[in-house]
Amino acid sequence: MRAEIKMITPEFAYELLKMNIGNRKVKRQKDTYSYMMKNGEWKENGEPIIIDVNGFIKDGQHRLHAVIESNFSYLCPVIYDVDPNVMDTIDTGTNRSFGDVLELNGFSNASGTSALIKLIYHYEKGMLNGFSKNGDKGQKDKYLSNNKGLQIAKEKQEEISRLYRASANIYGKLNVKLRVLNASEIGLILFIIGGYEFNQHHVNFLKNITGANVMSGSASSWVYKKLLSNKLNKVSVHSIWKNNAIIKAWNCYVGGDIPVNFLRVDTKTPEKPLKLD
Repeated sequence: MRAEIKMITPEFAYELLKMNIGNRKVKRQKDTYSYMMKNGEWKENGEPIIIDVNGFIKDGQHRLHAVIESNFSYLCPVIYDVDPNVMDTIDTGTNRSFGDVLELNGFSNASGTSALIKLIYHYEKGMLNGFSKNGDKGQKDKYLSNNKGLQIAKEKQEEISRLYRASANIYGKLNVKLRVLNASEIGLILFIIGGYEFNQHHVNFLKNITGANVMSGSASSWVYKKLLSNKLNKVSVHSIWKNNAIIKAWNCYVGGDIPVNFLRVDTKTPEKPLKLD
């Protein structure tokens, strides 16, 4: 074997890929790499491109495709003349998740925190059905890389920690069989209606919509019962309907929470949450 540090340009990547025979199909991971390269998030971490004695790529095809797609260049080790029969020993480990990265950087409740940050990020990019900050179809090419996620976590550490604690506290007190939202969903809704400066009124609404409080006749009670009935009867509910119903219930709550017998929920246009006075 021999190793070289090479500048992986689109032209060089194209030449290497000419011999990319018998490799696995290109997966969506290529799109994530390409997005990172286009947006200045790619790092030269020393991970090599591996090529066997016949010139076939044993590891690195997704990065090479991304280099071409993004018109990006970076320095990378290239290992040549590897034994062809090594595929069973390459990429056998598990990629580090965003939660792993947070844990390695000292964040507590890393798994739940990472899930919440992802939801907030995708909401702000307009990528969640029914939860679109700008009311559009979203920016489908927006990926949250581990690097970008860690940056957000550090910049908003206190705010996100407070948001996570509040949502986890609500979720943890619910009867397991009667839960209609998970902890991350609770945190997202809390963020949507109250932002990072949410108060007890926002928390009280979340308790209502999750069934922690019984508010008979209210819009939040109607939505909760509807979601619970669908869950118990194993009826699939489209996320747009669920999300719009929750925000509509919040708007009723802000407007005085007058008793309701039925809510008409639009599934074509995202509901906009009202602000508390």
